[in-house]
Amino acid sequence: MASEARCVGQALLIAANAIVCGSCADLHDACMRIARAFGAERCVWGSDYPNGLWTPKVSYAEHLKIFTEVLPFSKQERGAVLGSTPKRLWFPNL
Repeated sequence: MASEARCVGQALLIAANAIVCGSCADLHDACMRIARAFGAERCVWGSDYPNGLWTPKVSYAEHLKIFTEVLPFSKQERGAVLGSTPKRLWFPNL
């Protein structure tokens, strides 16, 4: 599968999936382009869990690591993609 971005309200869901993937490095540029084009404050990470069904060579933890450690997000961008934007979308009253 290719990297995809789906509209979720006012944000984009970035899902980095690949059938054959070690580090999924072939999708890193696409993910960063999406985040740069729309702004990290409008993007959220999505694992497409249970991703193991269609990406058996990459675990959930490895997918998450791409967004927590590998992609060159600033601290603020990473916080938005992984925390503040999903909180704002799905748990606005917390």
